[in-house]
Amino acid sequence: MHSVWPPNRYNKRQPRVMYHDTTSEFYGKGKLQAMQLFNRNKYLQDIPEIFNNPKSTYTDIERAGDRFIIALYSNTKKEECCLNKMRY
Repeated sequence: MHSVWPPNRYNKRQPRVMYHDTTSEFYGKGKLQAMQLFNRNKYLQDIPEIFNNPKSTYTDIERAGDRFIIALYSNTKKEECCLNKMRY
């Protein structure tokens, strides 16, 4: 978070708070690698539709996100269980 102090119309300085998103990719994985995973894996093809569907439930979105992250960090389907087990 950064603050800038631009002058206002009364020549007094007013703080403006600016937020910056510094995380734009998964740890150790590039954006290109994530996109290639979508293109190669038919199992993941429905995930963008789930995220973009306004009728998707929170659970549907959570499961779709979990599937993508597990596929991104896992090389075998045997390891596809849950994110909590993959953390340790």
